[in-house]
Amino acid sequence: MRSLQHLGRSAATVVVATAAFITAMPLATDASAQSSRLAVAGPWEAYRTVSNQGDPMCGISQFNNNLGILIKHARNDESILLELLNRNWRIPEGVHARVSFIIDGRTVLSAQMRRASRFQDVLIHEFDALSEGLAFVRRFADGLHMRVVFHEGSEGFWTVPLGGTRRVTDAFINCMLRLYPRTDSQPFDTTAPQRPAPPAPRSQPHDPLAAGPGPLKGPAQ
Repeated sequence: MRSLQHLGRSAATVVVATAAFITAMPLATDASAQSSRLAVAGPWEAYRTVSNQGDPMCGISQFNNNLGILIKHARNDESILLELLNRNWRIPEGVHARVSFIIDGRTVLSAQMRRASRFQDVLIHEFDALSEGLAFVRRFADGLHMRVVFHEGSEGFWTVPLGGTRRVTDAFINCMLRLYPRTDSQPFDTTAPQRPAPPAPRSQPHDPLAAGPGPLKGPAQ
């Protein structure tokens, strides 16, 4: 059994270890000089960085004992990525592995994860839609305990305490919202050419001696 439990180290020590791991694994974390931490809770971290394609990216990560779990979203991507890392893996190209994620006794995801294109120690799952990825993130945030089960090969299951995930998930969601700044909305197509407004009718001079319109009358009898 593999475990990602926080093994009695202080949060500061975990942060330092995480930073070193980010530098060593550019694909798994897409780290760069523009990276910044948004929140830290125990071994979990929310961060903002830049992807290999140069797009702003938000993420959640935990690293411990050569193992890692990452959740990521880059601007203009249509989904969320879920990644697993084990420095001891040597996964051949084209190989898929069925993995289940069980949170508080309930299977919230069972998927065929693929090997990362450039690294043989990373498995990736891309959710079919952004809404599916966000549903997983919400369950992740509300959970107390997660088990990661590998249905093939010799990798034992991972035990993942979820303490602190609410804090880092809130930071992750806020980061995602900032990737798409709101613009002023208008009730018309702003790209279409607009016709000038017609001139206002000219007012007629008022004759104070002219008869008024008279009282309102009901229907004729």
